[in-house]
Amino acid sequence: MSTIIDAAQSFIAKLNQPAAYHSVWVKTEVDPDTQEFKRSICIAFRKQYASKFKNIPTEHEGYPVTIVPWPVGN
Repeated sequence: MSTIIDAAQSFIAKLNQPAAYHSVWVKTEVDPDTQEFKRSICIAFRKQYASKFKNIPTEHEGYPVTIVPWPVGN
């Protein structure tokens, strides 16, 4: 199994879109029940390029993928 950094990098490559269209990052949270770290790959994309990001998977290389809204005004 790859690390989450490797998975995020391959996810970016799989998107095959210019970096100006999107932002991808790794989010780490603590599970309130187990106190274990939970890691996920997050993606936000600019509204004007949303049509280029169809079929974003919910998981990539064993890690959950979360779509986050692009910040307003940017």
